[in-house]
Amino acid sequence: MRLLFSSLYKTGSEAPGKDGPVLLSSASELSSIGYFQRRTVAEMMLFFSRQFAKGAKDPGQRSSVKEQGYLCHVYVSPAGVVAACFADEEYPTRVAFGYLSKLCEDFLQATGGNLGAARADGAFDVVFQGAHLKLLTQFQDPAQADQLTRIMAELEQTKLVRQHICISPAPSRRANTLVYLQIPAVAPLRPRAREAVPGTARARRAGQSWGAMGLGHPQPAQPPRLVHTHPTWYSPPA
Repeated sequence: MRLLFSSLYKTGSEAPGKDGPVLLSSASELSSIGYFQRRTVAEMMLFFSRQFAKGAKDPGQRSSVKEQGYLCHVYVSPAGVVAACFADEEYPTRVAFGYLSKLCEDFLQATGGNLGAARADGAFDVVFQGAHLKLLTQFQDPAQADQLTRIMAELEQTKLVRQHICISPAPSRRANTLVYLQIPAVAPLRPRAREAVPGTARARRAGQSWGAMGLGHPQPAQPPRLVHTHPTWYSPPA
């Protein structure tokens, strides 16, 4: 998408020897066109832009006309200036009119809005030619010159990335097995409750006793008894 040519005209004027208004300033960027065709293309764009500016007189009027495979956008500034530009069909129309509005604003600031002395073509080339060409170069890339266009381009890029992720090939069978492999959960081991020994405080709290368990009350341990045994051949004295 290219912005090729732009020009400014004095509203309601008549250029000497020309069929149309007085040309205030013009600039072109024709590097995309063959060298031997640039002069012819520039003259063609200047001629048609003057004709379209001639019929544009209502302040705030905006129009677009297709001519020779290009679109000519025309904007009438309330300050008495008509701006026209040629761009290819891919160049956003909204950005083109934004460029024309900015061009009129910069021109009026540079000249102070005093257009009374403009009676012939190119009267303000010395004052505004450099700034005109700089602004034309700046708007060659709509995404960089216009904030909204830049945001829309970033959103479109994000959409393309998301589509690329969605249509990416599925992982291999082995990868699926590894991803979806689940390890069965193992119930945690619970500590066994301590068994209550009958006769203890724990057993009494649990309602257990030796008698309830049919064991009777435990007897205290008896000391071992010493039993004397004598051999059969021994007889005690009388």
